[in-house]
Amino acid sequence: MKTTLLIDTKNEAVHVALLEDGVAVEYHVALPGEGALYRARVKTVEPKINAAFLDIGDGEEAFLSLRDARALKPKSKSISEAVAEGDLILVKLKAAPAEDGKLATATANPMMAGRYALTGHLPGQAFLSRRLQANDELQALAEEFEDGKSLIIRTNAEAVAVAAVRAEIEALQTVWNQAGTEGETGVVVEALTPLEKILRDYAPHDVAEILMNDRIAHKQAQKMAGDKWPDLDGKITLFDEDTPIMDAFGVTDKIDAAKDGKAHLPSGGTIIIEGTAGMTVIDVNTGHARKGGSPETLYIATNLEAAKAIAAELRFQNLGGLITVDFIDMKSRGDREKVGAVLDKSFAQDTMPVERTNINRFGILSIRRKRRGMALRDALEGRT
Repeated sequence: MKTTLLIDTKNEAVHVALLEDGVAVEYHVALPGEGALYRARVKTVEPKINAAFLDIGDGEEAFLSLRDARALKPKSKSISEAVAEGDLILVKLKAAPAEDGKLATATANPMMAGRYALTGHLPGQAFLSRRLQANDELQALAEEFEDGKSLIIRTNAEAVAVAAVRAEIEALQTVWNQAGTEGETGVVVEALTPLEKILRDYAPHDVAEILMNDRIAHKQAQKMAGDKWPDLDGKITLFDEDTPIMDAFGVTDKIDAAKDGKAHLPSGGTIIIEGTAGMTVIDVNTGHARKGGSPETLYIATNLEAAKAIAAELRFQNLGGLITVDFIDMKSRGDREKVGAVLDKSFAQDTMPVERTNINRFGILSIRRKRRGMALRDALEGRT
């Protein structure tokens, strides 16, 4: 399978699409200012809501829940056990301030991320990405840092020499230690540029080609790869065509279809995707599906097509959290298990963790998917 990354830097935000054998399977947007590390002071602790309010500098405040404070003291059962008024802590923002006046949301587990590793709180713990468990060289490298800050070695590390991974870990931990928890509140580590973030987080270790549509950004990306990301060096190419890069590879058409909230199945059936405040709901319909054969045959054929389409849409639209699917009713447990098997096979292509329940006799299935960054619709609303 050939993997290609398209990067559109014509706007302030950077837009990126991941293609597998020419088909867009992921789409993300990176905005300026995301990912800065703050030194924050705990202003007030509110036991009634198990949360604290933070001064993050320049007159700005942020909200810290118990859940996001537990990285400091994992066994804390209340916010008062995790932090105290006047404490200085390192945080990142999970969500920016809202227009309705709602404060930014912070996390006290702000991992310093590189392309090959992450480091942060929880001293003494070192882990390998699940796909690297059998890599003895990287396991030995992780053990070297067990007495330092926490460490996670990412899947991308498999594509480069161990020396490159070690160099990045040492650089990350140096920055972390320099940030410290002494001094004035405010930003202590600036956010990456959107282009840096895209190359760090969204270029797979096995990417064959990275196409970019801007000469200046192309030069910048080549320098980044040459300086610190050897697995990307030599793979970054300028797309110098009149046609917009996302149009040229059919990505724009796929985005437009996603905006409609409807995906068409090969047989003529459809899936309808609707977002609510707490979950995403997906409804499977036969629509204009071809006739012939028994209704049960039509239903199972439509559901099997829908299972593949649902997995693909969750990944492309970057949908996360709780997702409820209403399949067409299937009387046979065997048919329900067939649909579940197709879902599992399709989810195996996803780069994010996905869990599901069994399909019940009413055709209802629940899915929980972890999400990285913003959902497609949210990202496009902020498109510049």
